[in-house]
Amino acid sequence: MSYYSVLAVTPTSQDSITNYIGPANTLVAKHGGKYLTRTSSHSQPEGAVRFGF
Repeated sequence: MSYYSVLAVTPTSQDSITNYIGPANTLVAKHGGKYLTRTSSHSQPEGAVRFGF
């Protein structure tokens, strides 16, 4: 079974990113997951900022 997840994350600090990445990667790997694409960019290049999709 395939599962795709798209996340819109707004980091509040560099520490929050650092504290999130390790555990998230471990959890994804534990369940056989893989990233199709990732970015370290935290900017929104165009469009209005949207919250609460």
